[in-house]
Amino acid sequence: MAKKYPDGSVSALCSAAIALFALLIAFLGYTSFKSSDPWSWPDLFVQIIPAILAGGALASVPFFATQERKGKLVAESVRIARRMFTLGSCLVAFVIFTWFIRDFIAHHEQEPTDKEIRQLIEKYHTALLQRDIPMLEKIWADDYAFVNAVGDVLTKAQRLANIKSGRTTFESLNDEEDITVRVYQNSAVATSRLIIKGQYGGQPTSGQYRSSHVWVKGPAGWQLVSNQLTALAPK
Repeated sequence: MAKKYPDGSVSALCSAAIALFALLIAFLGYTSFKSSDPWSWPDLFVQIIPAILAGGALASVPFFATQERKGKLVAESVRIARRMFTLGSCLVAFVIFTWFIRDFIAHHEQEPTDKEIRQLIEKYHTALLQRDIPMLEKIWADDYAFVNAVGDVLTKAQRLANIKSGRTTFESLNDEEDITVRVYQNSAVATSRLIIKGQYGGQPTSGQYRSSHVWVKGPAGWQLVSNQLTALAPK
């Protein structure tokens, strides 16, 4: 026998389903705007498909909840509406929870550490000592600028030409003191007291310098966009 459900309970159920559906749409719009990363295959199964199922379940609630037979609400249809609402609510919670977990993991995986920047500088020094042109081409950004100890500004192309020709060579590059690193999301600034022995542009170079690096993480990964040397008096 069909049961007459109170109109208020059905109205509240439909209103709650519509509100939750609107929340889901707003949340998906927010995440699409906030995240510039492309969707991956795991996202398809933990975000997109659950979101579609949640939207479908919530959208079906008013349809089932308002089914009538001979002027009375059909009890079985109302029960289905409640199950759809429960399913939709759980899926919405799952979508929101997994997105925040995904965002948290991605943020911490991408966040550089002092150790990571120090390793980049060590790798850079090794490439200079070995005149590793392919590695230097990767390390230096296209708009890289180098300010030498006399104030000249050299581009990436100019530095590569000097190293290829042998006008710039290094016998040793040693940090006399610990490198100071400051990290700002996808960029980092590093300073140190550097002892250099070699030659720049064909001119012998030997002494102590204040070295500063600016690293930026872009589509090609971490790259050096600028560095500068300032001559220091020996300690």
